[in-house]
Amino acid sequence: MREGWEIRKLGDLGQVITGSTPSTKDESNYSSPDVCFVKPSDIEKTGITTISHTEFHISQKAFQQSRKLPKESVLTTCIGIIGKVGVLGVDATCNQQINAIIPDKTVILSRFLAYSILSKQHLLSSIANAPVVPIINKGEFSSVAIPVPPIAEQEKIVAELDCLTGIIEKKKQQLEELDNLAQSTFYDMFGDPIANEKGWEVKKLKEVAEIVGGSTPKTNVEEYWNGENPWVAPAELHQNHYISSTERGISNEAAKNMTLLPVGSVLLSSRAPIGKVSITTIPMYCNQGFKNVVCSKRLNNEYVYQLLLGKTEYLNSLGTGATFKEISKKTTENISIAVPPIELQEVFAEQSKAIEKQKELIKKSIQETETLFNIRMDYWFN
Repeated sequence: MREGWEIRKLGDLGQVITGSTPSTKDESNYSSPDVCFVKPSDIEKTGITTISHTEFHISQKAFQQSRKLPKESVLTTCIGIIGKVGVLGVDATCNQQINAIIPDKTVILSRFLAYSILSKQHLLSSIANAPVVPIINKGEFSSVAIPVPPIAEQEKIVAELDCLTGIIEKKKQQLEELDNLAQSTFYDMFGDPIANEKGWEVKKLKEVAEIVGGSTPKTNVEEYWNGENPWVAPAELHQNHYISSTERGISNEAAKNMTLLPVGSVLLSSRAPIGKVSITTIPMYCNQGFKNVVCSKRLNNEYVYQLLLGKTEYLNSLGTGATFKEISKKTTENISIAVPPIELQEVFAEQSKAIEKQKELIKKSIQETETLFNIRMDYWFN
């Protein structure tokens, strides 16, 4: 133990609060997007997510009845995917899959606390040893101990780790700029795919592709889970161009009555959040939150991916449901799309793949910086 440092339990460093979900039966709880409502999908799998925007919101009325969390509260996922960490950039609330700490700022800085919890991801995962749905309750979470140095030393450690995090974030911005280049190239070649400015032939999606959904094996049947067959949920997409792995797998028994998506399928999330897309690079299964596009010879998957990307508002307009919207298979099949000549689609696909190669180089640089970040995290916390 370094001089001046002490071991403290998380529960002794501030107020620990487990989130909750306002009743979905009361539509007024979701009638206006007044307050950020944090779910695990709002928190990135790596690093610390500063949360100022969320996919879901609640009304001010619902917020007054919720467990309020002030800005700079530290959030940790404690059900399902364990140990993702975020810091609130605004006043907000969260659901029951998240434990939050409102830190005592006289003892610990928010970001130092966040980095400390991040360093304990493996420990948190080992505590959450449920075979089907891992979970850490509030008591277990509060009992986790971390090393706490004086505030001045916390500031220096946070500055170093924030510097490395900043480098990673800048490289991620470069990735976003390349995504914008791909979208710009698409619009130059094809125009707005909804308005069909260039007068391409128009077909219903079912005429040029097969629409395939998915399902979820029973969560209380242990032998259905932890298998070798990749199984994806919408929260995993995060607008990645390609998806080559999944967080969970299902057994051969569970997969018997499910449809296997081939390589090159365009995943489309069809229920809240609607509009996330990705292209599969391995065969996989999916849950019921998708309406996926398996292209025919008339469609190139890179074209379909870019066509759907960024069309969240349009796709949401097709959804039905009072509280949480969903696009049905029939609605998806009847979406009208412009179908340019396949040769032109393939020219775009080659340009898109070239951009992806540039992105891969940046991703490699990100991985190298993340390795250095992990070394420094290990030095300070382990």
